[in-house]
Amino acid sequence: MQVSLGDVSGGTLRAGFGAVKFFPAAVLALACAFSAHADRIIYSSGPISMDSYGDWIGNQIISDPFTVNDSTKLISITAGLQMDYQDFALPVSVDWSIGTSPGASDVGSGVATIVSNTYLGLAYGGRYPTYASTFDVSGWVNTNTTYWLTLTGGEPNALDWDINRFGPIALYDSQYYGWSPTGDGEAFSVLGVPDMASTGWLLGFGAALMLSVAAPWNRRLAGFSRA
Repeated sequence: MQVSLGDVSGGTLRAGFGAVKFFPAAVLALACAFSAHADRIIYSSGPISMDSYGDWIGNQIISDPFTVNDSTKLISITAGLQMDYQDFALPVSVDWSIGTSPGASDVGSGVATIVSNTYLGLAYGGRYPTYASTFDVSGWVNTNTTYWLTLTGGEPNALDWDINRFGPIALYDSQYYGWSPTGDGEAFSVLGVPDMASTGWLLGFGAALMLSVAAPWNRRLAGFSRA
């Protein structure tokens, strides 16, 4: 059977027009759902300031709070790390933990190898080589809870955690005096993947619209095939 342009313009297009106009909304809903489920920065304490020397994590435990807006699977941390005065060795590893109180590890912990070091320059008047250093983490975090990222130790031993004067005040434990405010926050960001349940309604909405678009065309084509 041959279908002329007259048949298409006079029947199928009119039959499907009401559904076709919803097509952009369906595509947008699906795109938003998949975008929301991709890796993204779920928290940032602000920029790596480089206007001072950092807090030494070689013999101190530094813990900085953060919160998230979605239930999220943690992927990685990028922290501002500094080397000792004019020491251009790269950060190699760091001891990390994430928990619901300073120094806690009820979310996750480990000794992480630095997977990426981006050199940013010399901090504090050209003295301390500073890097945006990324390392992998694991665990899940939820809304309405304050979590604490804790860094200590690492290789080389002279690692400092860059100070950020815009984020929440961090705490330190020198292992002698207990937890005390550092006076500033630390520079870091958290990368994660939001829980699929929080974006599932977008997928369902987009799929339903796509089906509503396809149904009139399928019925029309079935009519042509029977003819």
